[in-house]
Amino acid sequence: ADKMLTQIDIERLPAYRRVMEKGMERGMERGIERGMKRGMERGMERGMERGMERGMTLGLEKGEAMFFLRLVGHKFGPLPPALEQRVEKAGSQELALWGERVLSAKTLDEVFAAS
Repeated sequence: ADKMLTQIDIERLPAYRRVMEKGMERGMERGIERGMKRGMERGMERGMERGMERGMTLGLEKGEAMFFLRLVGHKFGPLPPALEQRVEKAGSQELALWGERVLSAKTLDEVFAAS
């Protein structure tokens, strides 16, 4: 049998089109919302991980600096403020190098000499 659009079908086409467009629009909105939510969750997780890593690194460096200050202070007495600030700003590698030097150094200059 031939399938032909009847007059009623033709009259309903604009309504069908509107319903389909509305459905597609809602589907896209929901998809965008879900995508945004997932992206935000992943971003928060990554941000928290990076923040924790950075915090741990800074905490370790601060602990290393405090230990070094105690060690050098025990051997040479309190450091001048400029050297104390230098120690507080130093990274792990520099602190380790200075810590090794403290063991054999006879002066503060030997500890903090440029590599």
